[in-house]
Amino acid sequence: LFSCPVGAVQVIINGGGGLDPTAPATFREKFMAIATGVPFYVVGSLMLVASLIGRATCGWICPFGLLQDLVAKLPVRKFHAPAFLRWGKYLALVILVVLMPLFVVDRFGMSSPSFCKYLCPAGTLQGGVVLPLLNPDLRAQLGRLFQWKCLVLGAFLVAMAFFHRPFCAWACPLGAFLGLFNRFSAWRLRFSEEACVKCGACARACPCGLAVPAEIDSADCIRCLECSRVCPVKCIRVDGPGGIPASGVPHPGAPSGNDRQTEENHA
Repeated sequence: LFSCPVGAVQVIINGGGGLDPTAPATFREKFMAIATGVPFYVVGSLMLVASLIGRATCGWICPFGLLQDLVAKLPVRKFHAPAFLRWGKYLALVILVVLMPLFVVDRFGMSSPSFCKYLCPAGTLQGGVVLPLLNPDLRAQLGRLFQWKCLVLGAFLVAMAFFHRPFCAWACPLGAFLGLFNRFSAWRLRFSEEACVKCGACARACPCGLAVPAEIDSADCIRCLECSRVCPVKCIRVDGPGGIPASGVPHPGAPSGNDRQTEENHA
């Protein structure tokens, strides 16, 4: 019930035994084993959430996202990473979450949850570091893989101070999957170009370093609503069923961007 959905997907795919062409079972038997073990309830639950709110879970309930936001408060210069690094999360989703559990199997036809095993820094921090500290027997079994995972965790912790949410932007397969629904979800962000005074406050406030407003509701937008909160004319709002607004939605009588510009000209 409380397992990581990315880990659950990998484990259930692994339960089918992997698509190993050298295994005693036929390819068709292997494929059917995978097909019947596909985590439809996990994927279906993710799709339900994503179809409603897109990637908003990344901005509101992800504990590792909170850690990145806290580390980002350190008073050091922030940098913009090359745009191609954003494709890393899609490679992690396809290769580590799906393909490797399917095809990289041992002689017993079993595979490992590759993303959790080789990359995930959140799992290392929340379980891989804490559990050995509490259990001496586990500490005695740690080896090179644990050292590698700690190195990955340390690299991301350092990157958090200098880049905007690096794990979310570069390596999170769950964010990659949820982000695909941002443009089509029931609740979306709306931007009023006519009201905008082009002050740049929204872009400066974005914790992901996106080019707001151009990248509002892009696959990398976590819908934290910081852009809406800081907008002086409230030209960014939440739109969806029920008309439930965000805190930054314009209220009756709020000045538009044109009105604000006119007032400044008169002044």
